[in-house]
Amino acid sequence: MSNFQPTPKARATRPIHERLWEKIDRRGPDDCWPWTGGRMSEGYGVIMRDDQRSARAHRIVLEETLGRELSQIELACHTCDNPWCCNPAHLWVGTVAENGQDMSRKGRSLTGGKNGNVRNAKLTRDQVLAIRDDRRTQAAIAADYGISDSQVGRIKNGKRWSWL
Repeated sequence: MSNFQPTPKARATRPIHERLWEKIDRRGPDDCWPWTGGRMSEGYGVIMRDDQRSARAHRIVLEETLGRELSQIELACHTCDNPWCCNPAHLWVGTVAENGQDMSRKGRSLTGGKNGNVRNAKLTRDQVLAIRDDRRTQAAIAADYGISDSQVGRIKNGKRWSWL
């Protein structure tokens, strides 16, 4: 008598394009369409791809709508700013920089004086603009604002506070 046990077959899973729309509460054309399936801690809907990797639901919706996969540098961004929304009319293709600029324009970025931790909010918008115009040495500017001279350089080169 053999102890051989056949391995169970992987359960058959329907293709993602069949499963996707079942988990979206499609409302009016201008309304947000909530994802009713599982969500990530940030609120984004999550779905398993056909290759068993998880993906953000709104990204898959945008890919389905466009008829192509998004590249690794492309994001599925929301005009409505609701991470759970899957209405294709609320989604647009953007880069990390474009998404950050969109957040900043809408006053949603937690940077500078808005970051929620006063100890980390060393500079205000006006101070950053003043630093950019200041022609003194980086060390002198840094001493006045209580930041490092390398941080002054990053501000002047647009690597920090680039949305201003």
